[in-house]
Amino acid sequence: MDYNNSEKKHCMCQHGMCKDHNPEWKNMGEAFLSPNPGIFGAKTYWLDRCCGKGMIRTQKVQMQICTKCGRTQIEVLIKEVALCKCCGYHHTIRTFDGPNF
Repeated sequence: MDYNNSEKKHCMCQHGMCKDHNPEWKNMGEAFLSPNPGIFGAKTYWLDRCCGKGMIRTQKVQMQICTKCGRTQIEVLIKEVALCKCCGYHHTIRTFDGPNF
C-alpha cells in the first residue's frame, strides 16, 4: 500500500505570511466594531454627539482565515464609524478620501 500523501500541504513562513501559495480568504463569524483612534489618539468625534456626549471613533472589521494554511487577518470594511457609548446607536462618517463621495 502507498501511504504517501501526494497533496502538498500549505503553511506559513516564519513572519506569519502565506508561504508558496496565494491566500484564499474566508470570513470567520460576524463583522464587529473595533476602536479606531484618530489623529493624536483622539477617541471621540467632537462634532458628532448622541445622548449629550461625543461619539466613540470605531471601525467595522471582519476576521478572515486562509483556507489553505490557517493564517488569520482582520479586514477593515468601514474605516470611520461613530458609536454612542450610552445607547449603542452608530452611523458611518462620510469621508472624502475616495472616488465615492
